[in-house]
Amino acid sequence: MFQTATNNDASSDFPTAEGDNNTGAIGTWAHLLVTYTAPVDGDSSTGAMALYQNGTLMGTATNLTPQYDSSMPLTVGGCISSTDATAPYAAFPGSVADV
Repeated sequence: MFQTATNNDASSDFPTAEGDNNTGAIGTWAHLLVTYTAPVDGDSSTGAMALYQNGTLMGTATNLTPQYDSSMPLTVGGCISSTDATAPYAAFPGSVADV
C-alpha cells in the first residue's frame, strides 16, 4: 500500500495505490517501488501515484493536493498522526530494509 494525505487534519482523504491481498509470499523478500508525479496546475496527468511489486504494477491512485508536514517524520511501514507522532499505527508486521 502507498498512501498519501490530502490535508493535515482529521478530515483528510487518503488516496491509496494498493495491490491485491496476499500477493507476497510469506518468508520471501519482495521489492516494492512507489512513484509519484507532483501535481502541475492545468495538467491532469500529474498527481499520479503508482505501486510496483517485483516490477509489476499493482495499483494506482491520484492525489492533486498532497500534504507534507516537515515537523512529522517520514514513515515507512506504518502510519503516523499528529496526535501521537512517536507511535506508528497500522504497522507492517514484517521487515523493511534498504529504504
